[in-house]
Amino acid sequence: QAVSYAIKDQIVENWMATQKAYEEATTQLETLTAENASLTAENTSLTAEKASLLKELKEKNALIAKLQGEQN
Repeated sequence: QAVSYAIKDQIVENWMATQKAYEEATTQLETLTAENASLTAENTSLTAEKASLLKELKEKNALIAKLQGEQN
């Protein structure tokens, strides 16, 4: 009976270690997922800002070309 208790104790220890590792991995995954979502939102915002600045630059370049055409 002592052998069976020792085996049971080893199984429980291994199971507890597995549970702890699983919980830690889950927490890390949740953290990485949240960080990724934050970076994606930031990148989307920067992309929208870049598109807006590019549009503004094109409009200014078109105005400069028009003004230069009127001077000639």
